Amino acid sequence: MKMADWVDSANQEWRCPVCGQTKGSSGPFVSPWALACHIAGKALARDALHKAWIDEVPDVGRLPRTVPKLAERIQDRVIVTVRASYASQLYLWIAEIEVSLHQFIRKKLEEDHGPDEGGWWDKGVPLSIRQECAKRRESTIRKQEPYNYTDLVDLKQILDKNWSAFQRDFRKIERYYRSKREFLGALQVLNEVRNMVMHPVRGASPTQEELMLLRTLHAAVLEFAT
Repeated sequence: MKMADWVDSANQEWRCPVCGQTKGSSGPFVSPWALACHIAGKALARDALHKAWIDEVPDVGRLPRTVPKLAERIQDRVIVTVRASYASQLYLWIAEIEVSLHQFIRKKLEEDHGPDEGGWWDKGVPLSIRQECAKRRESTIRKQEPYNYTDLVDLKQILDKNWSAFQRDFRKIERYYRSKREFLGALQVLNEVRNMVMHPVRGASPTQEELMLLRTLHAAVLEFAT
């Protein structure tokens, strides 16, 4: 899947990086070409903000007099700009999910096993994860408490091990996920999407199904962890 298709399939619209609009007189911007035509039209109509944005596009040169010709020159810049904006949104969703789970899991483990390290940490977190966190901690310069070195896969395993402590909270999101297995499976997919977003040079992009899963998981986790 190309990045342009990625943004289309996830949003079903393209947002103007200048004015924030998602549609014009002909309807929603459903492609980079439609958005490029919008920006070109505004610039040729002497809108200062859209004209200034185009002036920053390399190699545009003297502005053509027609919308299609100007749109053709700026379309690649439109794709890059919107792609960067959307990647930032995905990162924010992923970060909110991870931070919310991280804080909520510790809170529940402390309630269940006590706030001392010999309680929630030793009894609630599998030994293999505690050992791995210790290794990660030793490889860093600014050392933090071991729990801060858990990742999404670790959090998934901690949830699995202590599911009885989270069953009541899971009832709040049963309209999203029918079972523990389905919820934990979504967290596994989230980790894969996270790797794609954080490592764009690898050339992989989330599928439409994975992006929709991310949206659903984001909404579910915010309810689960409150």
